Amino acid sequence: MKYSLLAVGISLAVVANLPADQKINDPLGHWIEKIHDPDPKVRGTAVVELGKLGANAKLAVPAIAFRLETDKVAWVRLAAAGSLGKIGPEAREAVPSLIAALNDTGFDVAHWSASALGKIGPGAKAAVPALRKFLKSNVSSNFITAAVALGQIGPDAKDAIPDLLEAAEKGMHSNYRYEPAYSLWAINQHKQAVPLLMKMLKDTWYHNPGTVAYSLGRIGPDAKEAVPALEHLLRDPGSLVASQAALALWQISKHKNAIPTLIGLLKHESSTERSHAAWRLGAIGPEAKEAIPALEEGLRHDRTYIPHYCLEALEKIDPNRAKKNDCGPVRPSASWPCISAMCARPASFALSVMNI
Repeated sequence: MKYSLLAVGISLAVVANLPADQKINDPLGHWIEKIHDPDPKVRGTAVVELGKLGANAKLAVPAIAFRLETDKVAWVRLAAAGSLGKIGPEAREAVPSLIAALNDTGFDVAHWSASALGKIGPGAKAAVPALRKFLKSNVSSNFITAAVALGQIGPDAKDAIPDLLEAAEKGMHSNYRYEPAYSLWAINQHKQAVPLLMKMLKDTWYHNPGTVAYSLGRIGPDAKEAVPALEHLLRDPGSLVASQAALALWQISKHKNAIPTLIGLLKHESSTERSHAAWRLGAIGPEAKEAIPALEEGLRHDRTYIPHYCLEALEKIDPNRAKKNDCGPVRPSASWPCISAMCARPASFALSVMNI
């Protein structure tokens, strides 16, 4: 057990010494007091709420890690892993607990523990050996998360390069090989990263060209050799492929056809295509100002979430113009997820098992 009751007690003692009015008004102190409640719903809620405080919950890391290590309720352990990830680099003292949790068989606990290690970043370099092993998981979401985490740790994960090369070239989860390929770039701009992604675009068996385009876009101008292949994808009728290729082309070379393609997709018959096009125009930002009329037209669409994403894009392109538009009902609480996140399991879904 990496965290003793003494360590947790220190956190509680700090809270106990706060003035009474500060304890009442301070969410950190309030939720640390609740984290050892005998009711799992109460302590699970406390763990989730502490995660929402992000780096400001650094003081709670020992208590959250203790829940991850010892709680008998799987979803509370899952919530603990997710919250440590939300705290990010400030949760680095919980790395030993998260490494141990990679062997947790509770629902998705290991998956979110790996994700948290990645969000901690370079401070989680001690986890590299365990993540290399996790990369060989026969569960696709674990494979993806391990690859992402190694990339987020960065240069300190260089020992994992042989594993990532193997995973990108012949990993058992063939449709998700784009993540280890991108992580090769994230760790040390490995010379094989772009060629591996290019090969995935050309292989006829590969069914996720949009995700490959997404990875190439993240690499940026150094992926310029992929421009011809991405131009070809602009004509791809497959779900979301053209919009992701358009954004990638913009990220790589500010391609002249990127924004017009996305504007055209705002009129696609698929509501999902329209929403993704709007999100990606927002990702481009003020330079996508020619899309403003089409986005304003999208605000009048009868599918509720399309106006939300059109307004969100307008706010990023021209905030003053966005203020003049009324989006109607309350918008969704989070931005449209990237393709990579959809391939894994969104935290909002995983934490929904708590029903709180």
